[in-house]
Amino acid sequence: MSSIDAITTQLAALEEGITGVTKAFAFDETPNALETAILPCMTNVPGEAEYTDAAEQFGAAVMVETREYEAWLWYAPVQRPPDALRQAGGIQTLIEAVKAYFLARPTLGGLRYCWRARLVGDSGPVVSAYASGATEYSAVGFRFVIEYLTGVTYEDGD
Repeated sequence: MSSIDAITTQLAALEEGITGVTKAFAFDETPNALETAILPCMTNVPGEAEYTDAAEQFGAAVMVETREYEAWLWYAPVQRPPDALRQAGGIQTLIEAVKAYFLARPTLGGLRYCWRARLVGDSGPVVSAYASGATEYSAVGFRFVIEYLTGVTYEDGD
């Protein structure tokens, strides 16, 4: 299993444990469209990564993959601007719940090879289309920086 699969699968499993979240999806499970019955739901998307030699810290043949992830909370459809204002209380409650949940899990619930997972911020409530669709939703993007240990098999004789 790749690091992206392992991490987004674990993020989704943890997100489903947050009171108020109906469904969560790993990156490879991302739905093409959102159905009202699964809202509020969360999707997980990998971003940029850096790779660092960590042999001195963890032993020979170990790299640290430091990757950014976005976990999107899709709250409810928005038909007109007042809808977003009416939804503010519910979405604010979920922002606090997601924040508290992940700050308390600095290794994503003990995920193997996860050295450190940091929730570094969120977008605040926004109105956004999902997957370039016509429907807009109240949503919040949560940003993580996750450090994952990766074994390396060196082919050079050095």
